[in-house]
Amino acid sequence: NDVIYIKMIREEKDIDDETLCFNPEFTHQFFGDSEGIFGYVDLRVDIYYSAARLSTYFGMSYTDKVDPKKSGGVQPDNVQKIIQEKLEVELGTNIDDFVSSLSKESSFRPHGELLKCFTVDGEENSKQTFDVYRADVSVPGFQQYHQKMQTFILWFIDAASFIEVDDERWEYFTIFERVISNGDPHFFFVGYATVYRYYAYPTK
Repeated sequence: NDVIYIKMIREEKDIDDETLCFNPEFTHQFFGDSEGIFGYVDLRVDIYYSAARLSTYFGMSYTDKVDPKKSGGVQPDNVQKIIQEKLEVELGTNIDDFVSSLSKESSFRPHGELLKCFTVDGEENSKQTFDVYRADVSVPGFQQYHQKMQTFILWFIDAASFIEVDDERWEYFTIFERVISNGDPHFFFVGYATVYRYYAYPTK
């Protein structure tokens, strides 16, 4: 867990801001019960999400890795492949392409119906504004967006699994921080919850 660093990127300068990094709570669904990655020295794995559209970037660095000629043919773990197959999303590996994609963030708008707005006290006497939206799979573009946002549950919910998104009984509630910049609203993903519509009729 300690070698994986996740970061939500709002603008290019955030890439170099180490204070924005956070580690996953769980990695056993990726790397087994030991939550270990084999074959590297001083490994660091960076996973960036653009904070609005949830575009992704994968990067890794290390000072040395196991030599199969000296380890009986045993290869180091293919970290990118393991993570990508579990998350079921494409992980970009070109940081320049990721930075270029950030220019599209300002045009992002949340999917679905706005249910509620509220503010909380932020740092230095500032106020933070949050919006809650409701959506389902009939909302254009939401199914693709859900595929990205659901990836967080594997890192932070023990034994989590993806739901059958084609089931129309699922409803989705997303929350975004709304920030006004140069007079325009920007929406940054904060989290989400799912609700399954199920009716039980008691017997008499």
